Amino acid sequence: MKRVLVVLVLGIITLGAIGAAYLAGYWPQHQEGVTCEAALRAMRANLERAEARNRLYGLQSQLIDLLATVEARNFGDAQGKATAFFDSVRAEAGRPDQSTARPMLEEIAAGRDSLTIALTQNDPAALEILHGAMTRLREALGEATPRVETGTNPTPTAPSPS
Repeated sequence: MKRVLVVLVLGIITLGAIGAAYLAGYWPQHQEGVTCEAALRAMRANLERAEARNRLYGLQSQLIDLLATVEARNFGDAQGKATAFFDSVRAEAGRPDQSTARPMLEEIAAGRDSLTIALTQNDPAALEILHGAMTRLREALGEATPRVETGTNPTPTAPSPS
């Protein structure tokens, strides 16, 4: 009877030691896994924001190309580029990850008809429309728009002879 009791106690101690060793190995690994999964979720969110911003920079690149085409007064080529640009703007405005930029993108898309008319009439006023679109796109990117001061520029003074 005493022998059975000793074997039973040793069995319980052995099982307890195995359980403690399991938990000692499992718990730190589990915590590390949970931490890594949280970091992965944060990185994915950062990546999605970066990709959304990168697509806005792609729109800005298209707009710069369109502006250069209009400044060169190549209105026929500009019509095709404008169509591609506004299609891209509309597609980007419909994306769920562009919720903060959506109002500005929709304002840009609203200027499509007036730009199309200006381009078909070879009207240089198309530049004003495109510059307005650039301003709104920079706002969507969170960039400060360059301020153009009006008025006269001071004339440089010549150094006085000494």
